[in-house]
Amino acid sequence: MVRLRKRSLKFEKPNRIKKRYYSFLTIVLLLCIGITIKSTFENILKIVSYQGKIKEMKKIQIETAQKNENLKKQLGDLDARSYEAIARNNLKMSGEDEVLIIIHEPEEKTPKKEQKSKNKDKKKD
Repeated sequence: MVRLRKRSLKFEKPNRIKKRYYSFLTIVLLLCIGITIKSTFENILKIVSYQGKIKEMKKIQIETAQKNENLKKQLGDLDARSYEAIARNNLKMSGEDEVLIIIHEPEEKTPKKEQKSKNKDKKKD
């Protein structure tokens, strides 16, 4: 009978090692599955947010395309006289037989106290 017990102990040791090995592999497998589920969830959230951004960008693109078309139409509506008027008003240009006179408006006079403080600030610089 003693011999039977020894044999059974020999067979039990490898079974314990296998059980530990299998439990270790099970834990590793569960960790891998958890990481996979987490990364899948994060990627789905990213996809949803990027789709929202794409929709916004498409709206902005359509709006800017419409603005560009309107500006092109406005440019097409202008004739030579319109260009001259714009040049005269904005760029201060004159025609061939014209004299350009520019009148500068005087600056508003500031009280003496403000002038003194401005002079002090200029001296400090």
